[in-house]
Amino acid sequence: MDHITSLVDNKFSWHTALTLAYCSGEVYKSEERMKGRILDEWGYEQLAFISEADTQLFVATVANKMMISFR
Repeated sequence: MDHITSLVDNKFSWHTALTLAYCSGEVYKSEERMKGRILDEWGYEQLAFISEADTQLFVATVANKMMISFR
């Protein structure tokens, strides 16, 4: 599944909903596991993992697209 192209939709699509669900699940994994999945498998170019108190999140970017997922 191409997670990046699903982010260009400006209306509801099941493809985008599934991508967002996958991202929500990834934020619960270790930082190293996320790097392997998001950078290597999904093709994002940059990934930042942030942890502050009880909140963890990642920001992934490629070209002009950005994904932010937090818990």
